[in-house]
Amino acid sequence: MKPHVLIVGATGGTGAAIVAACLARDLSVTVFGRSLTKLKAQFPVSVAYAQGDVFDSASIVAAGQNSNLVFQCAAVPYHETVSRQLPLAESVMTAAQQIGARVVYIDGIYAYGASTGQPMTESAPMRPISKKGQIKAQLTQLLFNERFSAVPTCLIRYPITSVRALVPAVI
Repeated sequence: MKPHVLIVGATGGTGAAIVAACLARDLSVTVFGRSLTKLKAQFPVSVAYAQGDVFDSASIVAAGQNSNLVFQCAAVPYHETVSRQLPLAESVMTAAQQIGARVVYIDGIYAYGASTGQPMTESAPMRPISKKGQIKAQLTQLLFNERFSAVPTCLIRYPITSVRALVPAVI
């Protein structure tokens, strides 16, 4: 069975690249965003459209009923990270749990803090040095919390060299 992918935050740079990569692999895609007009203008191709609010898990559930994979690419404005990042993650994870989908969560490297001059790997310790970094470390805890243990989750932290390289790796 061909995977059906829900891309939350599809109109941003990362989301748009994920949409393109999924379509290049001939996957079934639903693009999710705040503006149906913007979604249709940006993706006038064979995708399903879903308008909704990333902070409302019910709208994500409605959009993702047939999805078995959710790419979470939505971002909050920098100055709202502290207050809105965790509610966004909570909403996406709750929705994925309800629809039985896997999650690929795209995020930044703030949780790791200042560079040590060594290559960064999955086992690098998180040493946040800012409020945003602390929230990003809490995000990791939320995504892999026992409460969401039934949701297979992959957290990808930028920088990566190619967003398009993600799709074959996670499908």
